[in-house]
This record gives sequence, C-alpha cells and structure tokens, in this order.
Amino acid sequence: MTKTEKLLSQAKKFEIEHQFEKAATLYIKAAQISLNKGNLKTATIGFSKGADCLYGARKISNGLKYSQQALEIINKLNDLSGKAAILNNIGRILRESDDLDEALMYFKRALEIDEQLEDFIGIGIRLTNIAEIQGKKGEFSEALKNYRSAIVVVEYTGDLKVNAAILNNIGLLLHEQGEFGDALESYLKALEIDDLLGDLRTKAIHLTNIGELLGDMGRIDEGLEHWQQALKIMEDLDEIIDKVALLSQFGEKLINKDDSAKGFEYLLKAREIANSVRNPNQKAFLLEKINTILRDKGFNFQT
Repeated sequence: MTKTEKLLSQAKKFEIEHQFEKAATLYIKAAQISLNKGNLKTATIGFSKGADCLYGARKISNGLKYSQQALEIINKLNDLSGKAAILNNIGRILRESDDLDEALMYFKRALEIDEQLEDFIGIGIRLTNIAEIQGKKGEFSEALKNYRSAIVVVEYTGDLKVNAAILNNIGLLLHEQGEFGDALESYLKALEIDDLLGDLRTKAIHLTNIGELLGDMGRIDEGLEHWQQALKIMEDLDEIIDKVALLSQFGEKLINKDDSAKGFEYLLKAREIANSVRNPNQKAFLLEKINTILRDKGFNFQT
C-alpha cells in the first residue's frame, strides 16, 4: 500500500467516526501528494473528500476553497460526471453560507452536465437542490414544479431513497405555505418508503417532521407521539448528533405546550449528550443551539 493509499484509508476511517477535521487533513495531504506526482484523478478525489469533511466540521470557507481547487483540477480531465458532482458540492457549501444565488448557479451548471450525460439520478438530485434554493427564496411555485419534476425522474430510476427525500422536501415546502393536509399526505408517502426500505434513521427524521406538522395543526399530543417514536429510533441507533437535535426540539415543543419542567428536562439531557460529542466544532454548535433555546425560554443555567 502506497503512502497516499494509507492516508486515504485512514481518512475514511476518521470520516466514518465523524472526526471530520482529522479526516479532512489526511484527505488534503493525500491530494497534495497526488497533485505533485501528477495524479490528477486522485488529487481531485482527495480535495473533494477533504472539502466534504470540512463542510461536516462546519469549516465552510475552507471547504469551499478545496472544492474549488478540485474543480480546477477536474476541468483538466475528461470527467464530466465528476465535474457535476463537484459543482453540486460547491452549491451545497454556498447554500450553507446563505449565498443562495451563487449556489443556484452551481446547481444549474451541474444540471446542464447531467442532462448532457442523460444521468437521470444526477438530474433528480440537481432538480431537488434547485427546488430547495427556490423554496428558501420564496419562489414556492417554481420550487414545487421542480420538486415534482424530480419525482418523475427519480421514479423512472427506481431510486426509492431519493424519492422519499423529495417527498419529504415537498412536505416541508407545503407545510411552510400552510397547506397542512397536502403536506401530511406527502410526509406519509415518504414514511411508507422508509418502512419499505427499512431505513430507520430517515424514518426518524420524517417522523419528526410529521410531529412538527401535527403540532401546527393543533394535534399536539399526536405530534408528540410521533416525536417519541423518532426519539426511540435515535436511541436504538445511537445517533448522537441527531438525538441531541431531536431532544432539543422536543424540549422546546414541550415548553411551548406549557410543560416547562418536562421541556427543561429534555433540554438538559440534550446538553449532557452534546457534551460527549468528540468533534469540538460540532459540540460547540450543538451546545450553542441548546443554550439559545434555554435563554430564549427564560431559564437560568450554567454553561
């Protein structure tokens, strides 16, 4: 095994363990070695994977830097599919930075390549990303149109997991517009696919969204039941970060329901689990979100 291969292998292990900064360091080191040796393909992979990990570690500007470096290199290769993937990743990073117009431009560039290659899976993903940006910009009719186009494409490919993700996004969009009945129908279709695939983690996310919607519909007890189901799944899967986020939401919802004691209990439990997160950036991010909720609800606590 070469030095580059060892670096990539170790980086992948760190990535699986959610030690994103360590993974990014090794991916980028492997990329730089490969670039110096003229191995552009491996360099592209290293910079792109490193950028993804920096994105996961909330190092957004550095992630953008290395994604753009990957794009510069792949432009020298005859790899349009890889270029579309990198353009999409840059779009994701820009979306995280709320640079929505720039993000939309990169997603559309990726879509043009997918259409040229007749890559239907890519087309479905890109249409979904474009629709999400349009929804954030308040362009609801255009967003819904692109989501529904994406559904048609994805159904053609038979990719049920992406299909469920799009149905969930449609639900989120309709929920935001106050079309609660249609939103619930879309969420429930996504949930059916989760059960068909046995995808528990995604099911927990969709159960959370349904719980939120039911709460907004005035069916608060039903909503909390869905959140309890989601929490049980997260606990069984030992998904620490998702569990913290869900406990925080759960606590806030209970406080809003005038059950402050129980809500405070869930928020403190969320803080306790967040303190066990090894990645310092993720830990700080989670704790700040929890502490903000506590401050906003008028609780006194020690940081």
